[in-house]
Formats: sequence, structure tokens, C-alpha cells
Amino acid sequence: MFGLSESRAQGCRRRAFGDVYLWTAAIFGTALIALNAWLFLRPTAAHAWAVFKFSSPYPAIVFLFMVLGPYLPQ
Repeated sequence: MFGLSESRAQGCRRRAFGDVYLWTAAIFGTALIALNAWLFLRPTAAHAWAVFKFSSPYPAIVFLFMVLGPYLPQ
């Protein structure tokens, strides 16, 4: 495959971020979508504040697992 040995080519097929990142992003992304739907259906200041409090640390948590994912056991 493009001049690479077979063992090296197999290593290139490995996922970049790992399963931990995938599940973290899926769970937190689903929760964020659900909270935004809740806010859309019942727009109040209290609901907006709850969505804001969840969405502020969301990118930091996802990026943390993106960085740590390859180092965590699979």
C-alpha cells in the first residue's frame, strides 16, 4: 500500500482519538442536544441558565478526552 510495509499500514488504520473520546463526545453531545431541545420547547431564563452551565465546560471535557484518549486503556 503506497510503499508502506503491511505492519506499518495496519498501524495507520488505528483510530486517532480512541473509544474513550468517541463515547464521551457521543454522551455529552446527546445531552447537549437534549438540553437545547428542552430550552427550545420551554424557553425560560432558568432553563437558559442550565443549558449555559452545561455548555460552558462541554468543549473542555471533550477536548480533554480527545487528548487523553490515546493514552487511556482501550
